[in-house]
Amino acid sequence: MSEPITIGIKTMKLSDNREEHFVFVNRGGREITPHRYSGPFLNRAEYEVAEWKHVLLGWPKPDLMDPKYADPIEIGKMTPQEIQKQEALVSEMAALEEQFKKELVSGEA
Repeated sequence: MSEPITIGIKTMKLSDNREEHFVFVNRGGREITPHRYSGPFLNRAEYEVAEWKHVLLGWPKPDLMDPKYADPIEIGKMTPQEIQKQEALVSEMAALEEQFKKELVSGEA
């Protein structure tokens, strides 16, 4: 496959003016959106895009401690449900990354 890989974020504005950010990976007209992040967490979507670019395109590994990836709100201000939801997304992302790495090694990707 010689088609270029495009990785980025698509933002959807909801009727109540909230935003949701969808990470996407596109190649040859085929697209997957592995994760969705709620409005205040665009930074997390940006970090995930940087990770995908690292894995798929050979870009430098992103630094999680870089201030541009810091959460815009304090965790202490989040509800327990919001914290749990974000933790679940991070765990899901890690599992998908591991699965993708295995597929790359086996040649199934």
